[in-house]
Amino acid sequence: MTHAMTVLAAESPPADDRSAVDELGSRITDWIISILPGSAAELQLWGVCGIALLGILAGVGSRRLAAQGKKDRAGLDGAAEMLGEGMTAAFGKVLDGGGRFISGQPLWGEPKTDATFLKSGAVLEHAPMDMHGSAAKTADGDGLEQEPPARTTLLTRYADKLPGWVQRAATSWQCWPGAARSAIRVGAVTTGAGVWISPLLSLAAPPVVALLAGVITVVGRKGRARTDAQTYSSGLWAALVQVLRLSSEDQARGEKHWMRLSDDLSGDTARVVIRLPLYWLGSEKERAALSHVVHSRLPGEWMASYIQRGRDPYVTFTPRPPAPPVPELPTRVEWIPSADPARVYVGETVRGPRYVDTETETPHWGISGGTGDGKTTCLLMPVVHGRQHGALVDCITMKAAAFKDIEGESGIRVHKTGRQAVAALAEFYVSMKAAESLQGTPAGDQLPERILVIDEFASFVKSAKIWWKYGLKGKGMPPFEAWFHMILMQGRSAHHKVVIGAHTFTRELFGDTETRDLVGTKGIVGPASNPKWGVTYGLDAPRVDYRHDIKGRGVIGVTGSQDIEEIQYAYITPFARDHLRRCTPAPDWHAQGQMAPWITDAALEEAEQELAIAEFLPAGAFMRGVTLVTGRVIPAAQPLSPRSEPSASQGTEGRIADDVTTHQPAHHGTYQADQAEASLLPVFSLKEACEAGLLPVTYGAARQRLARGRRVGVDLPEGVVADGVTYYTAKELLAWWTLVTSVRHRTGMPSM
Repeated sequence: MTHAMTVLAAESPPADDRSAVDELGSRITDWIISILPGSAAELQLWGVCGIALLGILAGVGSRRLAAQGKKDRAGLDGAAEMLGEGMTAAFGKVLDGGGRFISGQPLWGEPKTDATFLKSGAVLEHAPMDMHGSAAKTADGDGLEQEPPARTTLLTRYADKLPGWVQRAATSWQCWPGAARSAIRVGAVTTGAGVWISPLLSLAAPPVVALLAGVITVVGRKGRARTDAQTYSSGLWAALVQVLRLSSEDQARGEKHWMRLSDDLSGDTARVVIRLPLYWLGSEKERAALSHVVHSRLPGEWMASYIQRGRDPYVTFTPRPPAPPVPELPTRVEWIPSADPARVYVGETVRGPRYVDTETETPHWGISGGTGDGKTTCLLMPVVHGRQHGALVDCITMKAAAFKDIEGESGIRVHKTGRQAVAALAEFYVSMKAAESLQGTPAGDQLPERILVIDEFASFVKSAKIWWKYGLKGKGMPPFEAWFHMILMQGRSAHHKVVIGAHTFTRELFGDTETRDLVGTKGIVGPASNPKWGVTYGLDAPRVDYRHDIKGRGVIGVTGSQDIEEIQYAYITPFARDHLRRCTPAPDWHAQGQMAPWITDAALEEAEQELAIAEFLPAGAFMRGVTLVTGRVIPAAQPLSPRSEPSASQGTEGRIADDVTTHQPAHHGTYQADQAEASLLPVFSLKEACEAGLLPVTYGAARQRLARGRRVGVDLPEGVVADGVTYYTAKELLAWWTLVTSVRHRTGMPSM
């Protein structure tokens, strides 16, 4: 090889009288002769290279034969067959590559654009690949394993490090027409050959460069962009053939006969018009299938408009207008007064300010919420609103810290013990009965509205029932539930209204469904589980998604209506006392803890006969030391037997003022049968007793003991039921445990 290059380098310049063609032929002949082996070493090198080439071709041929399912034959015939197959593959690749090179096609792989030999094109959409050609990773890290990785080049590997114009040229290269790419390739080879073989041929470089510049200028920077109609029409047409069940004759008319697509499907004026065959019925399922095809083959959301009358039925799909933006509720709303006494402002919804109407058939309303969700804060709104319009408010709560922001203000009495709360409920009921009897009279028109606000309603019910059973040793149903039911039923006409705060509005808490449904407007503040939603608005009420993680956010609706909406409840706590101090002062009798002055002897007698209520009023037989004002003590009353059935009224002593008698029971002596709530024994549910260690087993084991004991006639005592949960004293539970354990030993029940 060294000798050949030396000979070539020693050639003298061509004579002036020889033509360029003769000189080119002579140089090619001399080059071929010069590369032939001229020594034994070169001949040996040629032999080694030839043997290696034959081995490579034979290996390629063997793999192709194996891929075709053919077995290798032994001997010379097998070697010849493998060599022939390898040469066929090699020369086929060379010829195929040469053809691709000359015609401007990609040298490997599938075409990446729809460019033709004379027209530029746009990039075709394939499976997503990253810049290095590997399959793009999905969200969970798995790649598209069915797609083989594309070949990489130095240009793609370091594309982000190249100048911008190089990156643009590389991106648009595949979009150029095949003729442009062919001209560049052939021109580059021609220029290289000219420089190497004959410097005269290098004169072709300037025209080639000029040609390339013209091609780049004409073709453009990134190729011709495809329209949406060109991009999506073929896929839509293939699906329409199946959905419309087009025959071969119908298909022969072509897709342009059956459909039209706008070039830009992203605009508001985009249209997709599809002609429908006369035999296409257009049933609900067929229309759903056609809509599915359009939505799966075309981008965007579409609405269909069918015209099936006449001889040329068709359907037009237009872009679905975007949904109006959902208004965002504020995260904090300050409470504002309402000029209408019957409408309480409670917060903001997407429709605007939300009011609770208290002049409906069910004027009572309530708020449900968990601990810390803002239930007690919401209960301040009806208190302040009522006082601004002259109402007198009694608040019942079992929490010592509740209503501290309004306690002590004029017109508001807060009752925080079980007996005090029962006395307040009894007085409220008798006041309602007396006010109802005065309706239609001048005195009745001057009576103020009264509002009873009960926070933690379940705790109040539990406390009252415990006092009835274990404090008074009462039998049967306590009368408090009947009072509450009557207040809800008759309070509207007497302007005595109730607002309740509870963790949930279960039927067991109210006693029955009828009583619960008398609470008209119900609100939820904070999160709501499915059971809570069902007992509040009904199982058929649609759920409303709302941001319960925002403080004071909830929903509100009316019993029997499915119009439930999200609400941001108003925040009134820091301003409640200021609002109250600007209100008209309440009458002295209310501030002094006295009963309503319109409670006459006749009204009291009627209430006593209906619901046995006299002993539970302030200064009654069962209310020793109880007053409607915290810290006030009234004289003790004579002991009476507790009862839940009506009885005759006791004698009274009263005072007459403005033709209204204030009832005072005439009992004397000291009542010893009652006891204060603080001295009552604590009560436990069966689960609480197991968790506190009162019973030496787990809750599950205790339930099994309970089931086995019931089979032999040993059951738990009656206890006190509050909000669906039964409570017992420690003495009752220990007595039951001793009995059920002894029964197990006597009957041979297996130990647990």
